[in-house]
Amino acid sequence: MDMILREATPLDAADIVGLVNRAYRPSLANGGWTHERDLVAGNRTEHEQLLSLFRPLSKILVLCQADVIVACVHLLHNDDSTADIGMLATEPNFQTHGLGK
Repeated sequence: MDMILREATPLDAADIVGLVNRAYRPSLANGGWTHERDLVAGNRTEHEQLLSLFRPLSKILVLCQADVIVACVHLLHNDDSTADIGMLATEPNFQTHGLGK
C-alpha cells in the first residue's frame, strides 16, 4: 500500500472535513472503533472551521493513498517552541492498519 504524506491546502478542505466527520461521528453502518458518536451529536467539524486552520504556524498533514486522503493531523506551533496536535483522524476502513502510530 503506497502512501504519500503531504501538507494540505485549502483545496483539500472538503475531503478533510468528510474524513474527520466519518472518523469521529460515523453512521451506524460505517463506524470504526475510535468514534464519539455515542457521546456527541452532529458534525465534528465544518468547512469554514477547517479553513480557519490554514494560517501561519498551523499545518494540516494528510496521508494519501493514490489521490484519496485516508488520514490527517493538525499541528499548531506554540510560542514556547512546543506544538499542539489535533484532528488526528483515520478513515474508518483504514483503522487498525497502523496509520495512526
